[in-house]
Parts: sequence; C-alpha cells; structure tokens
Amino acid sequence: MDEARFIAQVVEEATDGVKVHYGEFACLYRTNAQSRILEDVFRRRRIPYRLVGSVRFYDRKEIKDLIAYLRLLSNPSDALSLKRVINAPARSIGDKSMERLIAFAEARQIPLFEAMRRNREVERPHPPSPSFPLGVHANHRLRRRL
Repeated sequence: MDEARFIAQVVEEATDGVKVHYGEFACLYRTNAQSRILEDVFRRRRIPYRLVGSVRFYDRKEIKDLIAYLRLLSNPSDALSLKRVINAPARSIGDKSMERLIAFAEARQIPLFEAMRRNREVERPHPPSPSFPLGVHANHRLRRRL
C-alpha cells in the first residue's frame, strides 16, 4: 500500500501544473493481484488510469459475484444481486424458471427472494417433479451459502 501511495504521490506532483500528462506514466507489476492496490489508490485520488493486458479488479466476474453475495446478505430484497448469483456456482435454475419467478414476484409485488420461498405457488407449464420442485433445492443451497 505504501508503494501505491508513493506512486500516486509522484504522479500527482508531476501532473500538478501540467508538467507531465497522466498518459506519460506506466506502472508495471508482476502479478494481476497487485493491480488492486494501485487501482484503489488511483481511484481514491481521482487519478485516471488504464489497465493494459488485464481486467480491472472490480470488473472481474468473481469480484462482482462476491460483491453481489455481500449485498444479498445485507439486503435479501436486492433482485439485481440475486439474479447475478442465482447460478453462480451452477444450480440448474434455467432462464424459463427465472422468468416465471420474476413474473410471479412482480405480479404480487414481492421481492424475488420471497418468490423463491413461495416457489410452489408459481405457475408451471408442467406439474413439478415431487423430487425437485422449482428452485426448492437451489433455494436451500443458496440460503446455506448466504
């Protein structure tokens, strides 16, 4: 963290008064994990940056998924986060099942998570299998993980 702050300070001092432009700097690091510290410091100090040959830390799928899980923990009504992680990891909940759950939740003006709890009430084109009604097992697994 000290190195990232030092780099940010050097960039700020050099660009103050436009002696040097931001685009004239480059930070090289050996592993992608090191980018997060630089990104955090640059973001906090509003230093524009661009990553080459890597994905920004907060744009990585696993980080977005983790943040969505944390948001769900603090707010189970967060439908956007639930939609993001409903099949991460894979839980065999297909697009059609999700469409029916979303329609059910919207029609009753209830959160999507509540619709999952009440999944036996959701209309289906075919009767549910007694061993695997829509989302029951996935809902229990998701709740255990949360």
